[in-house]
Amino acid sequence: MEVRLDQGGMRRVAKVMLDKRFYLETITAVDFIDHFELVYLYSTYYQDVFRVITRIRIAKDATPFSVSAIYPGAIWLEREVYDFFGIRFQEHPDLKRIINPDDADYFPLLKNFGKTKFTEEIDDILC
Repeated sequence: MEVRLDQGGMRRVAKVMLDKRFYLETITAVDFIDHFELVYLYSTYYQDVFRVITRIRIAKDATPFSVSAIYPGAIWLEREVYDFFGIRFQEHPDLKRIINPDDADYFPLLKNFGKTKFTEEIDDILC
């Protein structure tokens, strides 16, 4: 099942999913030319496997609310989305990079990702 939401419905849906005993499987993002789309995948194993995908369109400069108060495991998932896409989550308790260096000047899954100081240094070493 797939549901499209506005940004304001994100935490409301997360609460409903938790009440219905769904767990948050993952969060990711998609970089479009003029906006991002946040994708939340919820699953349950009650009787049969059932998945719900929620998609939220947000502006490039939007700061969506964290769902980590509802699903504590989202702390890591939102940190990963921040690290790769640069999306900052409001009310996140520990938003920082999870894989890339803290001083990185890039977000590698953005479509406009190109040469940076880091990639130029790597090119210099390898070439």
